[in-house]
Amino acid sequence: MTVKVMKVDSGNGTLHRIVEIPAHSSETIYFSETGYYFTKTKAIIDGKKPVFRKGERFSVYNGSDGYSVLTLTFTITESNVVQATGGKEITKSEFDQD
Repeated sequence: MTVKVMKVDSGNGTLHRIVEIPAHSSETIYFSETGYYFTKTKAIIDGKKPVFRKGERFSVYNGSDGYSVLTLTFTITESNVVQATGGKEITKSEFDQD
């Protein structure tokens, strides 16, 4: 799965980080700026069309008095019926925009 973490700005967002997350694994992403962020994901299962999703925005705080600790969990379950949940479906071209 490919996850793009985007910082909210006046346009379509600014790329913060791209991570590739293999099956049954996790990845840590660090934030140095307070702000609002969202994710764009691409999930591919062999023999199926890729699924592209845009997640809801979330808030990150990083200040002298503390910082946010967040856990985002992504799950893929193979099925004959598309059952994508969370966020909204996006096109490949929207996913490709940084």
